[in-house]
Amino acid sequence: MFRLRINTIRILAVLVGMGLAAGVFGPGEAAARRKDGPLDATLKSSGAAATWIEAFMKTGDVVAERDLELFKADLLRTYRCLERDERNLTWLFMRCDRSWGATAFALAMQAAAKESLRVVLMDYDAAGRNWERTATGMGLLSGGRRPSYTFNAYLNRQQETWTRILENPMRWRETYLLEKQ
Repeated sequence: MFRLRINTIRILAVLVGMGLAAGVFGPGEAAARRKDGPLDATLKSSGAAATWIEAFMKTGDVVAERDLELFKADLLRTYRCLERDERNLTWLFMRCDRSWGATAFALAMQAAAKESLRVVLMDYDAAGRNWERTATGMGLLSGGRRPSYTFNAYLNRQQETWTRILENPMRWRETYLLEKQ
């Protein structure tokens, strides 16, 4: 009896494996993954963040880990305060506790507040090195801890870029590997 159950389980596992290999389950999963988005999937797999700011920063770190050169190039091209100089970006990265996500967040805050980067960092230090309190103090977060319209535009633009970076390997696999099966 017990042996029969083990064999039944093995057969079911083989059938499910064959179904995955044939792509029976693949398209539905791919559509669900696209609906959630790679950022959501990455955050779910890397652990839950307490706030959306932490989630943004964690996602930035994951994206930078995946393709640092593309990440840096995007920041240098987007934010004028860096003056397209990688030394300025490296300085900011060190100042933001070696977190690429925090670096991108600080740059978005600077662009939305129209203040110098030094002012943003001084406010960050004055707020006890807490990004949420810094953004609130600069007037970038409205009631309910939601970003203002301008700040949200910068954050959304950054997340769209990160989505493209994270989706590139998935698109390649879906285009070339699923077609051959």
